[in-house]
Amino acid sequence: MANKTNTFVLNGQTVSAVPFDFNLMCDLDEMGVSMDDLNKKPNSFVRLYVAMCLGVDKAEAGKQIQAHVISGGTTESIINAMVKEMNDSDFFQALTKRTEAKNQ
Repeated sequence: MANKTNTFVLNGQTVSAVPFDFNLMCDLDEMGVSMDDLNKKPNSFVRLYVAMCLGVDKAEAGKQIQAHVISGGTTESIINAMVKEMNDSDFFQALTKRTEAKNQ
């Protein structure tokens, strides 16, 4: 059975979620948000993740999210897709385990 693509809907458009791999982490860092910001700046993190998924800059991603919310949408499906990608990522899970072990 083929894997079902992880997607979310934004302004009526189905968007494929981007996997949390090393390249995505670097791209997020270059755009100004690190994994540490997930809890500190959740809106900024979601905006940059949407930017990566749409292939647009962060300002355009923010406009898209704003339009989505104004028209009655929520960010819940975006966050769910992002969390699924984190949970499915061997790379992300390895980083998380190392961080947890280091903090114990």
